[in-house]
Amino acid sequence: MRAPVRGIDSNVDWGQQLKLTKKYLDERGIQDCWFDYFGRMTADPAYYQIPCKTLPQRLGPPVENMPARIAGTVLISATELSPALWGPGDLNPYSKFRDLRPDDKIADGIFVFHGDFGVPLLAALSHAQAAENLLGNGNLSDVQAQQALSEAQTAASLAPNDVGIQAVLGDALMGMHREDEARAAYQRALTLAQTNYPEFQSDWLPELKRKLR
Repeated sequence: MRAPVRGIDSNVDWGQQLKLTKKYLDERGIQDCWFDYFGRMTADPAYYQIPCKTLPQRLGPPVENMPARIAGTVLISATELSPALWGPGDLNPYSKFRDLRPDDKIADGIFVFHGDFGVPLLAALSHAQAAENLLGNGNLSDVQAQQALSEAQTAASLAPNDVGIQAVLGDALMGMHREDEARAAYQRALTLAQTNYPEFQSDWLPELKRKLR
């Protein structure tokens, strides 16, 4: 669903940060927290008994049932805030955190925020992934096809300007044999890819043009 990742500096986040994160949380008695750790694929926060719920990351596995609002302590790796990873502006589901002054910083690479935050794009990506999972099974029953469409429509309502989500919506509509509506979703995705930070979304163009043939 997401366009390919461009080059990033993988040296920003390191596994040793997790020990300091655990120490930080323990010293403050924090249990209600969310964590987006860039190095999660090679260093699992759960191994360090970090109690935080997992936030979606650009290069990690999907997070199911992601809510549109989160509250408590939010910890985000510096790399996940970088435009090099997700892209600039509204392409980055963590962009609002870039505009906030962090309440704290751990090991020069993990930013800490306390409060209540809307994260509609993260929730939308979760719903879109659920739709993709259903569509990827092939030979969908009518019930599964409708469920995939419902997930995709929910994603699109949360993040109507995301290229990948519009593409998934088109796929779900095509699965319901609603070709005209599917083409409209693909066309919207193509227009967004060409006009909303097009230098970061050009990788979408071949696939979307193929779907529109």
